[in-house]
Amino acid sequence: MDKFASHLRAVYGIFATGVMAIFLQAAAYSHSLGLGDRTFMIGLVALTVSAALYACSRFERVAMASLISMVASFAALAPFTSFNWLIRNMYYDLQIPFADPAVRGPFVTYVILPMVVLAITIPPVGRFFRKDRRIPESVI
Repeated sequence: MDKFASHLRAVYGIFATGVMAIFLQAAAYSHSLGLGDRTFMIGLVALTVSAALYACSRFERVAMASLISMVASFAALAPFTSFNWLIRNMYYDLQIPFADPAVRGPFVTYVILPMVVLAITIPPVGRFFRKDRRIPESVI
């Protein structure tokens, strides 16, 4: 039960980061469009890194950590992006739906997928730099 509670607290932390980023987005877009767009990228990076840190701290095997990091980043970035688009359209009265393939295709390709690739690669890279890289004596 303690292990489940620690996972629940970590997922709640990612959710709280997402909610904080949404409110920060609303404040940034109320100030200006450029500031809101820059803040959106900061929110994406914060959510991606928090998902990867959750996976790195909770799962020992690298493949499992990368899989969990990918799923957590998708679960965090999808609602954050939808709320961001909704806030942006509300503040600036834009009549561009996010479901439009001309908008969503490049956005997913150039914004969301690099963040998910980053979430997948953080656990192995972090494990590589964190562990001792010497060859064990039993192998020699």
